Amino acid sequence: MNKGDLAESAEISRVSISKYFSGKRSPSPKTVGKIAKALNVPVSDIIENATAMADNAQWGIPKATKIYCKE
Repeated sequence: MNKGDLAESAEISRVSISKYFSGKRSPSPKTVGKIAKALNVPVSDIIENATAMADNAQWGIPKATKIYCKE
């Protein structure tokens, strides 16, 4: 699933999705729920992934550029 597909499935704008993944904006808890539902994963997976991405950024490790989910 790419960011455009995620935006459509979660009923969130593509611009917002891009801002969430670039770190320019943080999603609300409700939005995190929509993203988790669209990806068919628990909210905890989204939160853990975001925490890991923030930790990686602190150490200069690049952020993920695509979202992949199990079918």
